[in-house]
Amino acid sequence: MRIVGKTPTGRASVAVLHLSDDPDALEVRSYWVLAGWHPPED
Repeated sequence: MRIVGKTPTGRASVAVLHLSDDPDALEVRSYWVLAGWHPPED
């Protein structure tokens, strides 16, 4: 459920925006996985 940046800019963005350590975001993302919306298919 955690987001990991692939580039230095991506990793910095994840850290600054707290995308991988916010409990509410992790819970919502788990519902997205169940719905088939995450991860995106790029």
